[in-house]
Amino acid sequence: MLAQGVREHFLEKGLMSAGIPAHCPVPLEDAGKVSGRRKPGELETLECDPRVENPGQALDGGRHASHSCNTQRSTPAHGPTMTDVVFRTPAGDRSAYLATPDGEGPWPGVLLVHEIFGLNDDMRALCHRVAAMGYLVLAPDFYAGGRWSRCMRGALRQLEAGDGEFPDAIESGQVWLSRDSQCTGRVGVIGFSLGGGFGLLAAAKYPFSAASVNYAEVPDDAEPLLAGACPIIASYGGRDRTTRGVPERLQHALDAAGVEHDVATYPLAGHSFLSTRRYPRGLGMLAKLMGMNAGPHEPSADRAWDRIDAFFGKHLRAEQ
Repeated sequence: MLAQGVREHFLEKGLMSAGIPAHCPVPLEDAGKVSGRRKPGELETLECDPRVENPGQALDGGRHASHSCNTQRSTPAHGPTMTDVVFRTPAGDRSAYLATPDGEGPWPGVLLVHEIFGLNDDMRALCHRVAAMGYLVLAPDFYAGGRWSRCMRGALRQLEAGDGEFPDAIESGQVWLSRDSQCTGRVGVIGFSLGGGFGLLAAAKYPFSAASVNYAEVPDDAEPLLAGACPIIASYGGRDRTTRGVPERLQHALDAAGVEHDVATYPLAGHSFLSTRRYPRGLGMLAKLMGMNAGPHEPSADRAWDRIDAFFGKHLRAEQ
């Protein structure tokens, strides 16, 4: 994970030089922002009241019990419903964002693992997109408003160790989703950048039915780590020099481990090309100097989402 650690170190310096708030989540710039107005589909955030409980949601004697909070709804009125929830992990309660598809369930579940900037509006917009595909989406807040540099470093350490509060929260989130009355019981995981690394770890370690890992770093010893993993789909940007050679390494490891997979690189895209928002200006310039060429690339993103939808459809909607 050395390359990813170096990348995050420089992004941390970029946050400081750009004057970006030090606490999570780190806001990204709206690629199509109109001053003072929300775009159609952009989320309206309401206050969360942790006192409102979600009836009937107590699992394993309370270990995975959850509470729901005031609903956050998308604009326009039709589409996935957004709700803040809390679920229990071995380390205590963990806040999360739940996106429920429009219509009647149950639906397959997808656990979304956010990238290094935390559970910001960009990640919430991606939750909305996955839910609109017909999946019940749970996105844990791994940083929970803490100082970004400390949270990021802790995440990298736990990813390298393969153990800690973040992996435990992924496991607990999988249990929470699979046992929710709105879920069919089949659950996939999707992660972005740092979250993609956790998605790879989760694919082999926990009972997910499919995993989507996007512009994730892959360790040199990936083959034994991926033994027994669920089917994996991965997407990379060809203009992202920080992941050069990574798709090929992942492809080789999955071939050797006998894991069903679909690995693709989009030549015109860079890092974070599935995002809906740009990096803040200072960070964007730094990321460009690092060779990440980060930011949305809609044509590549559309093709990648089509692949993800088909892959998840095959493995999460299949008859049990």
